[in-house]
Amino acid sequence: MILTKTALVLLLAAPTLTGGAAEAAPGGEDLPTIEDASLDFADGRLSTEIFTSLPVFREDIRAKVDGRNLVIYVDSAVVGSGKRSFGEGARTIRAYPRATYAKLEIPMPAGVTCGGAAAIAVDETTVRVSMACGAGAAKSDKAVKAEAIAAVEAALAAAPSAESA
Repeated sequence: MILTKTALVLLLAAPTLTGGAAEAAPGGEDLPTIEDASLDFADGRLSTEIFTSLPVFREDIRAKVDGRNLVIYVDSAVVGSGKRSFGEGARTIRAYPRATYAKLEIPMPAGVTCGGAAAIAVDETTVRVSMACGAGAAKSDKAVKAEAIAAVEAALAAAPSAESA
């Protein structure tokens, strides 16, 4: 039997297209599904909790700052069908399915900068990630570079030019 590329994609995606509760990997094993997520900002820390259908492991979790979001990657997890956001308004966490992981974007509060190392803890089906925020928070690489460029430009503008000497 010869399968077209489209038929193969539909065949592999069948568990998610049918809306079944359990997401199955090609090998037949169940994958953790992102079921819910929440965020909190208190005492200068942005904290989030992610709840999964099956246990996940610490080595499956990665976090980074990307623009105005704390981005969390959960390897070998899926985003449940129909559930792409958690929360409301400016505190909405967006979830994006990827081929081998789930990506969650946690927005930073307005006017607050978060950075530094993320504290990550996993307890069976709950992932907790927190990061320092506010005036004392570490700056992103882009912010540090922008400040350095601005300082050099200001110094060049203030320095007497060779023509005026």
